[in-house]
Amino acid sequence: MSTVKDDAMSSPAPTSATPVPSSASKYGEKSKRRGPKLVLLSESFHRQLIQRDQSPIIHAIMAIKSEPTDSDVSAVLTKAVTTYPLFGATVSAPTGCGCTKSMYWELDDSPVDGARLLQDHVTRVTLTPTLEGSELEDDFNEFDRSNNTSIDKALREHVSSLIGTGFDLTKGGFQLHVIRYEDQSAKKKSIQRCDMLWRMHHGIGDGIMLSKVLISLCEEIKGAEDAAPARASPKRAKKKISPFVMAGKAFYSVGKVLGIPLFHDPKTLFKAPTNYKKMGKAKSYGATRVWSLQAAKDAGKPFGATLNDVVMAALSLAMRRYMIKREDPAVMGKKGKKLSVRALAVVNTRAAGAAGDRLLEDFSKCKSPNEFSYVVPTLPVGEMSVRERVLACNKDMNSLKSSPEAFVIKKLNNGIRDVLGGAFTLAFNADYVINRLTCFFSNLPGPTSKLSCCEVEVERLSNFVHPMMYSCGLSIQSYNGEIVTNCSCDSKLIPDPDVFMAMADEAFDEICEDSAKYLSEQQALLDEEI
Repeated sequence: MSTVKDDAMSSPAPTSATPVPSSASKYGEKSKRRGPKLVLLSESFHRQLIQRDQSPIIHAIMAIKSEPTDSDVSAVLTKAVTTYPLFGATVSAPTGCGCTKSMYWELDDSPVDGARLLQDHVTRVTLTPTLEGSELEDDFNEFDRSNNTSIDKALREHVSSLIGTGFDLTKGGFQLHVIRYEDQSAKKKSIQRCDMLWRMHHGIGDGIMLSKVLISLCEEIKGAEDAAPARASPKRAKKKISPFVMAGKAFYSVGKVLGIPLFHDPKTLFKAPTNYKKMGKAKSYGATRVWSLQAAKDAGKPFGATLNDVVMAALSLAMRRYMIKREDPAVMGKKGKKLSVRALAVVNTRAAGAAGDRLLEDFSKCKSPNEFSYVVPTLPVGEMSVRERVLACNKDMNSLKSSPEAFVIKKLNNGIRDVLGGAFTLAFNADYVINRLTCFFSNLPGPTSKLSCCEVEVERLSNFVHPMMYSCGLSIQSYNGEIVTNCSCDSKLIPDPDVFMAMADEAFDEICEDSAKYLSEQQALLDEEI
C-alpha cells in the first residue's frame, strides 16, 4: 500500500476561498498574549518524550461519507479556534533555566485566517487499498461493522505510522488529516468513504474536553431514519449516606491510592516494563470493534450490570484468551486461575455543565486546560464463567462509583502540582502509578443521533490515546447506537492487537448469548411455578 501526502490542500471540486479579514496579513505577528502554562511538561521532559516518540497525543477519527471541500474544512477550523482559543494557540520559547524550563501557550487575538489554518494544520492524504472479493460487489458496505475491510486495514497502517509521533507546537496543538481512498484493484472501484483523523496535543485539553469540542463543531442531523432516538436519562434519587460511612470510604480511598506505588501488577504480556525506556518506540493502532449499544445494555440487565461492566468483562476475557494463546506463564497454574490486573481509568471531574461553559472561558487565567482524575478498577483475568466475570466487574465498578477515590486522587495531584510543578506531577505519576498498573482505559459518551461535520454525514466516531508508558490503551466511545472500541499498543509487547480485538469481539458475543440464556432459564422457572 502506498501513501501520498499532498503538501497543499486540494479540494475534490473547485470552491471559493474563505473570506480573509483585511488585517489577516498580520496573523500571529503582533497580537499574541501569554496563555496557560503547558503544565503537563517541562521543556526537558517534553524533549525526552519527543525523542522516544511518546508525545501525549489524543486521536479522534470521524468516518464520513464523502470528502469535504476546503471551504467547509476552513469553516469548521475557524469555528474551533473561535470557540476554543487553545485550538489556535502556539507554544512559546521555553522560559526559566535547567530542567525547570517551562513552556506556555500563546493565544492569538488577531482575526482568524481560514487559509492559514488550512496551511498550518491540515494535510490531505491518499491511501491506496486493493479491494478484493465481496468488496468489489455493488452492495459492499464501506463502513462494515467488522472494521476488517481493506479500507480499514489501510487506515490502521496509516494511523500506526503516526500514533507515536509529535508535531511542531510552534504552529499549534492540533493536526487534521483528511484521508481519501483509491482502489488499486483491476476494477478501480470508486470509494466514497473518507476519514478525518484529528490529532490533538494533551496540552490543549484532556480527552473528555476535546471530545466535547469536536462534537460541538458538528451539526445534528434531524429526521435521519437510522438515528437512535434520544432518551432522557432517568433521575435517580440520591441516597443519604452517613458521614461516618463517607469518612470511612475516604480513609480507605486514601490508603488505596497511597498503596498504589508499593505494589506492582503481576508480570504479564500486557504489563509494561517498570523502566518505560525499555519499551519499543513503534506503536500500533489495533483493530476497531463496533458493538451494539442496546445489546450491551440488554446483556447487563439480567445481572444488574451496566454496559460499562459488560465491556470491561469482554475486554478482561479477551486479555485472558490472548495470554493463553501466547502461552503467558502468568495465566497458568493455580495463580493464573485467580489472576487480576489493574487499569487506570480516566474520570471526568467537572461539574455538570462546566465543560460547556469553559469553551468561552479566558484560558489565560486558568491553571491548566486539563481537568480530570482517574480511578483504578480491577480486571478479573482469572478462570471463571462468563456470568461470574460480569458480576465481578459490576461489583468492582459499583465500589468505585460510591467511593471518593477520583476526588482524592485529584486533590493529591493538585497539591503536588501547586507545590512542585506540573512536570514533577507527571513524572511522579509515570514512575509511581503508571508503571505499577497494566493498561489504560477511557470511556467517552457520545451523541445518540447522527451528526454532520464539514457538511458531510459522520457515519462513525471513535477516539484513542497514545498509550505512552503503557503496553495497551483501550478506548470506547458511544455514538448513534453503537459502541466503538479502539486499542492502541506497544508493538514490541503486543505485536498483533487485531488478534486481541477479535477475541474481544467473540467475548462480547458470548456475554450477550449467556445473558439471553440466563433470561430464558429464569422464564422457564417462572413458567414451572405457574
